[in-house]
Amino acid sequence: MWKLNVDYVFNGSTDIDHEEGTEIDGKEWKQVTLAGKPPLKISHHQGVVQEKNKELIVYGGLIGIDSSDTIYLVDLNNFNFTPIPAAQQKEKAGKPLPGPRDDFSLISIQGDQGKIKPVYLVGGFKNGTKMNDVYKLHQEGKVF
Repeated sequence: MWKLNVDYVFNGSTDIDHEEGTEIDGKEWKQVTLAGKPPLKISHHQGVVQEKNKELIVYGGLIGIDSSDTIYLVDLNNFNFTPIPAAQQKEKAGKPLPGPRDDFSLISIQGDQGKIKPVYLVGGFKNGTKMNDVYKLHQEGKVF
């Protein structure tokens, strides 16, 4: 896992303000030391940052040739990984879990300051089959 220390890039908007010194030139990527239980070599996964919790939520991907259905919570203060395997994930209102996924989108919608933002999983591949569904990850208790 790598990080880039940048105080701000977009100056509160989606347009880079070259006049305000928001360039990332000269910044260096650094590999961080991982703690906890990080995944094995993983690809085709997605992650989103939850600023309020200072955590990165990582889901799915390929470990070798197998799709993963594990949620990883990464504490961005110490890069501690906490896995939540499918057996420990909960479903809301009896709806099924998204299951193993790769090559999908994971989206966090911009919300009010200080509130935990919902995360949506969209499409991807499930056991080699292209999907066109949407799941909402409810942050309280990490419930789909």
